[in-house]
Parts: sequence; C-alpha cells; structure tokens
Amino acid sequence: MAGGRRVETGRLNITVRNGVDVNNQRYGDAKGSIFEGLTPFGERTVLVDEDSRSSWTIMLEDAAGKRKTYTFNYEMLIGRTQPQNKGEVKLVLENDGSVSGRHCKIYEMGGRLVIMDMGSKNHTYLNGMQIMQPTELSQWGQIQVGKSAFRVVYMAKN
Repeated sequence: MAGGRRVETGRLNITVRNGVDVNNQRYGDAKGSIFEGLTPFGERTVLVDEDSRSSWTIMLEDAAGKRKTYTFNYEMLIGRTQPQNKGEVKLVLENDGSVSGRHCKIYEMGGRLVIMDMGSKNHTYLNGMQIMQPTELSQWGQIQVGKSAFRVVYMAKN
C-alpha cells in the first residue's frame, strides 16, 4: 500500500493509511513518523512510516565463535521452523526443541533495532534478562532463545 504505515501490536501486523498519533490526537503523515499507544484491547501499538526504514546487516556469534550474518529490511525472525514467506529472513534453530517455531523477532523501530518475544513458551532473554516487551538491542548484547545464545553486532545501511 503506497504511503501506508505498518502497525505492530504484538501479535497483529496490519498496514494503515494516514495513521493517528494516539498521544497527540493528530494524523501522522510526515515521513519517518513513529507513534506509540494502546489498541482498544490494551495491546501496545507502534506506528512506523515504512519509507523511513533502513536495510540492516546483523552478525550473530554463538558460544563456539561460529558467526552467521543476515541482511534484512524490516524484520528478522528467530525460530525453529523454516521461513514461511518469500523474502522472510530467519535464523532457524531446528535442532533446539525448546525454541518455538516463531520464537522472537528483531526489527527496526525509530532507527534502532529492537527485539520482541513472539509469545514463545520458553521466553527470550537479552543480556540474561527475560524480555517482556519490545526492547532495544544493544551492540554486543547477548540474545538467548532456548538453549542457544548469540552475541549481536549490527549496522544500518541506507
């Protein structure tokens, strides 16, 4: 949808036109606009102008020093199952039974990367602490999903 914006509500991904800044009660039509608030169901909502996103390269290094590099435009998933959609970028941990099919995701919000658990049974941890909401991902931070842990290095490419 041209000029549309993506709304993240924790479990729903929808695209809307002319989003509303729920805090200031005004339309959000400026490029790069980011609005946050709650849906009528009490879920956290983030509204981001899709045209303002960057391309990201992220390197994940496991405990054995093995490195994997991924490039993505909006989000990267981590889970046990293979990607479901064409163009989906996903770190697949198919040999770890404590990882959910779609365990967590890393995505851009406001020019930064954040990580969000996607309702996994065994949770997602950042630097040893369970994440309960979208949390900014720091350079050299450590992500733990199931029995797998990774150090993170990333950079934006415009």
